[in-house]
Order: sequence, then C-alpha cells, then structure tokens
Amino acid sequence: AAAAAAAGDWNSAADLAKEVLAADPYDEVALRALMDALARSGRPASALAVYAETRTRLAEDLGLSPSAPTETLHDAILLDELPGGGPRPSTAVTGTEELPGRAQAIGDLDALLDQAQRGHGQLGWVEGEAGIGKSRLLEVWSRRAAERGAHVVAVAADELGRSLPLQPLLDAVSELIRRSATDDGRDVLGADAGVLGPLLGLPTEPAPAAYIASLTDPGAGQALLFAAIFSVLRRQADHGPLVLIVDDAHFADTASMAWLGQVTRRLADARVVVVAARRTEEAVSRHGGATISLGPLDLEATTAIVGPQRAAELLARSGGHPLFLVELAAVHADAELPASIRHAVEERCRRAGPAAGTLQAGAVIGPDVDLDLLAAATGASPRVLLDHLEEGVRRRFLVEHGARFVFAHALVREALAAAVGASRSAYIHRQVARAWAARPHADPLSVAHHARLGGELAHASAMLVEAARLAVVRFDQSRARQLLDEALSLDDTVEGRLERARVCSMLAQYEQTADDLAVAQSQGAGSEALEVAAWSAHFQRHFDEALTLADAGAQQATDPDLRTSCLALGGWVSLVSGDLAGAESRLQAAVGGAPDTSGRLAEAWLAWLRMNQGLPEETLRLVKRQPGAGLAAYRFPNAYALMAATMAQAMLGRADEALATLDALAADVTRMGAQRWTPRPLNLRAWIVRNLGAAGEADELNRAAIEAARPQGLAEPLANSLLDLASGRLFVGDLDATAGLLSEAGSLAETEHAFRWRHQLRGRLIQARLDLAGGDLAAAWSGGQSLAEEAGRVGSPRYRVQARLVAAMAAHQSGVLTDRDLVHGLLLRLDEVAGLEAWWITAEVARVFAVDGWAELARSRAGRLQRRAGGYASALERAAAPRLD
Repeated sequence: AAAAAAAGDWNSAADLAKEVLAADPYDEVALRALMDALARSGRPASALAVYAETRTRLAEDLGLSPSAPTETLHDAILLDELPGGGPRPSTAVTGTEELPGRAQAIGDLDALLDQAQRGHGQLGWVEGEAGIGKSRLLEVWSRRAAERGAHVVAVAADELGRSLPLQPLLDAVSELIRRSATDDGRDVLGADAGVLGPLLGLPTEPAPAAYIASLTDPGAGQALLFAAIFSVLRRQADHGPLVLIVDDAHFADTASMAWLGQVTRRLADARVVVVAARRTEEAVSRHGGATISLGPLDLEATTAIVGPQRAAELLARSGGHPLFLVELAAVHADAELPASIRHAVEERCRRAGPAAGTLQAGAVIGPDVDLDLLAAATGASPRVLLDHLEEGVRRRFLVEHGARFVFAHALVREALAAAVGASRSAYIHRQVARAWAARPHADPLSVAHHARLGGELAHASAMLVEAARLAVVRFDQSRARQLLDEALSLDDTVEGRLERARVCSMLAQYEQTADDLAVAQSQGAGSEALEVAAWSAHFQRHFDEALTLADAGAQQATDPDLRTSCLALGGWVSLVSGDLAGAESRLQAAVGGAPDTSGRLAEAWLAWLRMNQGLPEETLRLVKRQPGAGLAAYRFPNAYALMAATMAQAMLGRADEALATLDALAADVTRMGAQRWTPRPLNLRAWIVRNLGAAGEADELNRAAIEAARPQGLAEPLANSLLDLASGRLFVGDLDATAGLLSEAGSLAETEHAFRWRHQLRGRLIQARLDLAGGDLAAAWSGGQSLAEEAGRVGSPRYRVQARLVAAMAAHQSGVLTDRDLVHGLLLRLDEVAGLEAWWITAEVARVFAVDGWAELARSRAGRLQRRAGGYASALERAAAPRLD
C-alpha cells in the first residue's frame, strides 16, 4: 500500500490498505494509509466514514481512542489540509444507497438512458464544484442503469494520466475486453483489433499497411483511433444499451476531450450513453450534450440525512456541503463545534501572529468582514486591519469577493469565534451595535442581534420593534409577530405592546390584541391605544364601536400622523356604513394638511368616497396622486387605490384601462399574500368582462370568488359575487335563477359587513329589473321609485339614475305618461355613473320607448366600448348584436 501511494496509485493503495484493515481491524497504520489514499483519490467522506467506524470499534472493543497521528490525519482531511494537497472532497453521503436532494439529477440521467434505449445516442455532462457529490451520483446511478439492463463501464481521468492520449477511453475498452468471452478481446475489438490491440498490450496481428501509414499522420491517426473506439462502443451496444461513465473529466487529456466532443455526432443512432463529470471551476471546453448541474444540498435533503431535529442548524453551518454534514451530525446537539475542528482552527490561527486577534474579532461579528465595524470593535486603524485580513486570506481563513472579505466557511468562523472569551465577545457586539445603529438606514435586525449579544437588551428590543414595522410594510405580519414577541421578551415596553396589538389585529388574533392594549393602557398609552383599538374593532366589523374609538383618538391625538390615521379610519368606517356625509367631513379633515405617509391612506379612501358619489374623474385624480410604492403600515392603501381606480375607469367605460389597472391590483394582492383580498379582483374582473360579452368567463370568476370568500366568512365579496351572478342570469333571461341568487344574497343582509348599504341598493335594483322582466310593472315602478329616493338620500347617483330609468320603463309600459326629456337626461348620465352598462341599458330603454335616437345612442355606446374592449371586442360584438337590432 505504501509503495502504491508513493507511486500515486491511490486506488490500489486504498484497496491494499483495506485488505490489511480487514485482517486486523485495530491496525491504525493501515487505517491511516486507507484514509490518506481515499482522501487523495477524491473520496474524503469515505475516509471520514472509515475513521468513524474504527473509532467506534476501538472504543467499544478496547476502551481506547484513536492515536494522535490518526486524529491529526482526520483533522487534515476534514479541513482539506493534506500535506501536498490532493483532490478536494467529492462525495455526498457515504454508505447510503439513496441520494437525498439528487432526485432531479437522477431523473435527468434516466432520461438520457431512455433516449439511448430507443436508439438515440446521448452525451451528458454532470457539473458541480469540487466536493459536491458528482462521483457519488454517478456511482449510484450506474447501479440503477445496470438494473435497467444497461452495460455500464466506469472510468476516471487523473492528473498522472493527462499525458497519455485517450487513456480513460482505452481503459473503458480494456474493461469491456475483461468482461468478454475471449482472452484476446476479438469479440470486442473486431476489425479494430489491429489499431487498438497494440495500445492495449494485446497479442493482436499488426494492422494493415494502410492503417500503419495513417498512423504516421497525427491527424489521421487520431481520427483512426477515434473511429476505432466509437466502433467498439457501437458493437457493444448491439448486445444491449451501453453506459460509459468518465469521472473527473476536467483531468482528461485534450484528445479524450476532443473525442467526447464528437459523441453526439458519431453515436447519434447508437444505444450508447456517455456521461462525463467535471468541475465547474475548471476551464475545460466541451461541445454538445446535456448539462446536469449539482448544487449544495437543500433543507429537505439535509433532513433526510441527519433527521428533522437539527437539519436547519446543520444546513446553515455546513452550507449544504455533505462532507461537513456527516461530521457535524455525529456531534451532540449541545456541542457548539466538533473539538477536532475547533482545535485545528485554533492552532492555525495562533500561527497567524498579530492577525489572530483581528480574525477572531471578525469571526465574532459575522461571516462578512465589515472594515468599519471591525475598526469600531478593535480600535485598530483600517490600514493595520487590512494587513491582518490579507494574512487571513493567505492562511485560507478568508476569501476576497471584490472589495469584501468573507470567511471561507461557517465552521471555520465558528471555531475562531469560539476561542474568544465571553466578556470580550460581549464588548465586541456592543461596539458593533452602536457603530451600526449610527449608520443611516441601518438594518435594525443586525443592530438588534449585536445589541442583544452585547447585553444591551433595551436597545435590542427597540430595534426588533423597528424590524417588525418593516416586516409589516413588506406584508409579512407573521414574521412581525415573531419579532415583537422576541422584543417584548427582552424589554416589555408600551411601544412594543402597541405594535404587537396592531399586528395581531391584522392577523385576526383579537384576544392577544385586547391583552396587549390593556397592558399598554395600564402603562400610560393614550390616543395610540384608542387608534389600535379602533382598527381592531373595524377588522371585526364592529363599525359603531370602531367609529366611537376613532373619533376619540382623533380628539386626543397630538401627533399629526396619529390624528390623520384616526380621522381617516373614522371616514372609512362612515363610508362602509353608508354615512357618506360623515365620511366626507372626516376624510376631508384627514387629507387637509396631513403628513405624507398617513395622508396617502386618507386620499385613497377619499377616492372611494368620490367613486361612490358618482365622481369617477375626481376618483382618478385622487388615485393618480398616490405614489404607488408607499404603503401605510396598517392596511393596503395601494390596493384600495387600485380597486377604486378600476371601478372608476369601468364606470367611465374605459374597459381597457380598467383591465390593466385590475392586473396591477391582482399582482399587488398576490404580492401581499392577503387571503381576505383574493376574491375582490375576481369579482371586479367578472363585472367588467360580463358587460363585455364574456358571460361564461364572468360566471367562473364569480364562482372562484365565492370559493375564496365563503371559507373565510367574507360577507362583502360573497355578496358581490352573488349579485354579479344574479345580474348575469337576468341578462340572459333566466328569471328563476335570478330570484334564487337574490334571495341568497339577501340573507347576508343580516350580517354586518362593509358596504352592506350598497349591496342592499344593488339587490333592490336587480329586483326591480326582475319585476320589470317578469311583467310585474307595479312592483317594478314602486321598487324603482323607492330605490331612487333611498339612493338620493345616501348620495349614490349610480343607483339613483338606474333606478329612475327602471321606474320610467315600468310607468311607460303601464300607460303612464313619461317625460322623455327627463329620460333622455338620465340616459346621458349613464356615461359617468354606469359606462360599462350604458350600452345595454340604453338599448333596453330604447326598445321600451321605441325611440330610434336612443337606439342609435345604444349602438354608438356599444361601438365605443368595443374599441376599448381589447381582447373582448369580438365577444362584445356577438353579445350586443341581438340587443341592438
């Protein structure tokens, strides 16, 4: 074994040492020879596994630990510090038949074999950085391919063979001959025996004169050799699919690489798969074939290897590198780091001289070395620190990424940090926290992390509260709740309690909201607690209580933002409750002179008020003033604004603009991840496309909205869905279905919900139209008249205009004289309050009154809408044709 190792024949050295160890399982000299050979042949994980097995055997059988030389070799393999270098780790998990995290790669290789079995030759490149598991993948898959009936030949290139042209491929031919029925390999070589035999040391007859002549020309000779090897593989594939694996192809000679470059062309119709593995960091040219890239293991794969309890921790510490997973998994969960790694790193650090303290301080701070923070922690000048960091790079503790220094591996950093005493570590963290907090736009989580480790718990708590606010703005309330729980565990403050109450109200965790508000009020919270309580009541649809709390908060607030927020909320609650006058006074007060942040929310809700007041142009003016990116912390004003804009554009008949705005709204809702908003874009789209002639699509959208709203108990979008469906059924003359849907929607009137007043108005309008369609003219007239009066009292011209038109049609059909000028004026108002529906409402009125001018107006409106219908233009044309005749 020693002689083979001295000659660089690591595979033979490993085989021989393994035989010795099998005969004497306690022989540490053989163990070290085996470990060294395995590591240098690119199998360090196997070396570590042999070590672990022997260590257990020594402990259990003899009560001994491995000797110091064995431990030293183990540390060197683990830290990739074998004397004289050698291949880096290249296996995934040793001793297992499964390959967690490599299912995709296995599947890709299987697909190559599938194609080859159909007679389509394939070339695949397995690529990945050193130590990522390429060899292990090929080892496992080769057995899988053999089980599927393929003949598998596996070879590898190495540095000692780079000067031998085509050596890996000739090794493959030799392996095929070894498996053959004849000693001279004639059944494998066939007519190519004269060319390949001499190169393989076989007693073959000399090649024909033409072949010998061609060998004097390097180009022709290489082509001849290429052709011979291809012919051998083709002949072998005649007996069954053949898989040729070439591992470590980055070490292959140029001729072998040139041969690989011809595989896809020369074996295109053969049942052959050639798979070559190479490191991504090696600049080796290649041509053709499929690429299968391997990356670090993910959490699922790590869990499969080490179990669920420590998977996340070990993944973070190992960076997904299988070698370190094997070692770390053997360590008790309470241990910070394997002692072998820690001691080896400490010894290396001591040899760094004056730079050792700098490297240790940097390790305490984190994986990225920030020169300014390091200077704050050590008191050293940046020039001295740079000298120390460069020494760290030379000793492979650090690597340079552009202008940054980064620790080479998490385990190395942990080992360095573990050598720093607790008091000094706390001091370093305190200095870093203060220096970081002084920076503009400092990351609050980073400041909190260092402040807490430095013992400054109040500072850490305040930063966690700030981080929670950022989490809310980014629509992650659950993360915000976690941060606030952590903040309050460090320092129970009024600010933290109020923020958690806000977040819990968004998460519908109302009991926790109430508890936090009670504690905050006992600690002296005033108008802020009223504001949060008002929001909580609003989210629970306790509108009267919310209005009382919001008004009280606005009266007591001295902070402009807080006062604006209370006024805006009070205005919104008034609007959703049907008090448009109260909404007007509160929202106008909120908008007037409001700070930018809270004013955006007030303007968004004022836009909703204008839309309900039948002022879509004013709605759009307010919406366009929204910055778009800025969102208030409590709710989603951007989504509110986009929803108002969609409805305003649709009311004006600008279907294309409405659909485009709706796309932005849907994307915003998806980005928010707020399930309560999911049904709203669906219903809006259904309303628009139904009036553009896509009735079937509209029905499907409404049903999807119902499926999203019903489990959450969302009465508002559910009522919208049912009323939309009822309107659609009435449009096609299905009166019974319309009545059923109206009845179902009417049952929701018993449930307090936002805009219940508007749903009631719309339900009454559909009922009046249903009575008109069913011939109950008295009910249609009475319903239209009373609805127009109620809509006028509330201040909703959209329903007032439509209701008066229904009443006018009922009166006319009943023989009552009707003022046609008044009707004409109502029809003209439709362009502003019901632009989407204007074409078919006008057509209905024209048919009832038999006025050609109104029929022409209906056609004109349909044509104008069609020009703005985008992809729905044809659908609208088809739907409008029978109504406009």
